[in-house]
Amino acid sequence: MAVSPIGRHLRAALVAAAAMVLGLAGVVEGAVETGLRPENVVILVNGAVPESVELGEYYARQRGIPADNICRLTTGAGEVISRAEFKRTIETPVREFLSKRLGQLRVALPEGELVLRLAQKEVRCLVTMYGVPLKIDGFIDTKEMYKSMAAGVDSELALLPQRGHLLNGARPNPYYGLDVPFDPLLGRFMLMVCRLDGPSPAVVRRMIGDALWAEQNGLQGRAYFDVRNTTRKGYVEGDKWIRGAYERVKAQGIPAYIDERPEIMPVEYPMPEAVFYLGWYMDMVSGPVSRHDFRFARGAVAYHLHSFAAWTVRSTTDKWAGPLLAHGAACTMGSVYEPFLFGSPQLDIFTDRLLKGYTFAEAGYMSQRLLSWMAVFLGDPLYRPFLKAVRPPVGPEPPPLPGPVAPSPAPRRP
Repeated sequence: MAVSPIGRHLRAALVAAAAMVLGLAGVVEGAVETGLRPENVVILVNGAVPESVELGEYYARQRGIPADNICRLTTGAGEVISRAEFKRTIETPVREFLSKRLGQLRVALPEGELVLRLAQKEVRCLVTMYGVPLKIDGFIDTKEMYKSMAAGVDSELALLPQRGHLLNGARPNPYYGLDVPFDPLLGRFMLMVCRLDGPSPAVVRRMIGDALWAEQNGLQGRAYFDVRNTTRKGYVEGDKWIRGAYERVKAQGIPAYIDERPEIMPVEYPMPEAVFYLGWYMDMVSGPVSRHDFRFARGAVAYHLHSFAAWTVRSTTDKWAGPLLAHGAACTMGSVYEPFLFGSPQLDIFTDRLLKGYTFAEAGYMSQRLLSWMAVFLGDPLYRPFLKAVRPPVGPEPPPLPGPVAPSPAPRRP
C-alpha cells in the first residue's frame, strides 16, 4: 500500500519522538523485532560451582530475567561429561524444571499428547553458565564423526522439546536459514542455547557488562576479515562466507578491511578498534589477536573458524574461543569437536542477521544447519550488537593490508 509524502513525514516525526522518549536515538532504521525477551530465558547454573550460581544470579539481575527462571543443577565442574552423566545430571533435571516450574502441562490423549503452556512463561532460550560442562564425551575421530555419540552440551539441549532423538551424528536445525524472529511454533521443536562461559568468572562478568554497554552506547570502530584465498575442494565455501560477511558489513558503512592472502593476518598488524572479526583457519590463536597487548573494542563480536575452536573455552591461550574472550570480545562461537564445514555457522547468514538487529542467539541459530552436534555460542543471547549504528572510529587509519594474490590450493596449518 502506498504512503503519501505527508504520511511519511508524519511517521518519521512520530518515530523520532518515540526514540527521544524511550532513549533510543541512534537505533538503526528498520531494525527487526526480536523473538527473544528476558522472560523467555532460563539460566542453568551448577550448584557445585559457587561462581556459577553467582554469575547466573548476576546475569538475571542485569537483564531483568525473573529469579525463578534460574535452574540449579548439580553436575560435574569439568568441561567434559559422559553421556550417562549428562542425561542424569543435566538433561533430566532441566526437562523436569521446564515442565514443573515454568507452566507446562502434558495431558495424555488416545491420539497422542497435548502440551499446554502459559504464554508469559514460554521458554525459547537456555543459558548454560560458567561451571556447567561444555561437551559430551564419545569423540571417535574426524573420519567417523557421523556415528559418534559426542556432542556439545548446548547443542544437545537445543532438542529438548522433541523429547527424544537419535544420538549418533547430527540432526537438522529447523531455524537454519530463516529470517524471522524466533517464535512459539519453533519452540515446539527446538530451543536456542547460548553459553556465558570463558577463561574465568571475571571474563564472563565483563562479557555481560560489555553487551549491555554496547546496546546502550553503540559499537565504535572497525571490522576485520581474513580469508584463505583457496581453491581447495571443500574449503572454498568458507572463503565465500567470510567475503559475503565483509560485503554486508561494508554496505552498512562500517570501515572494513580484508586480508585475502593464504597466510593469516600478520601478527604485527595493529588491527585497531576492532568491533568485528571473522577469520580462519589456524588451530591455535594466532595473528594480531595473539599479542599480549591486543584488545578488542568494547562489545566486539569475534570468531575464528576452526574445527576445534571451542575444544576448551576456559583457557586464555589454547584454541580460539577462550583467547578471543580473554582479549575483550563480548561474544564468539566455536565447535567442541570436529563439525566439518557443513556443520559450522554460516558466517554470511550470521553477519546479515546481526546487522538486521536480531539477537546473538537468533543470528547464531539461523546460521547453524545442525543440532545435536558441535556448535557452541558464547555470549549473552539477548545481545543485539547492531541495534544502533556503529560509530566511526576515532584513531588513525590502520596501514593497508597486502593486496590479494593468486588463489592457492595449499591449506594453512590445520
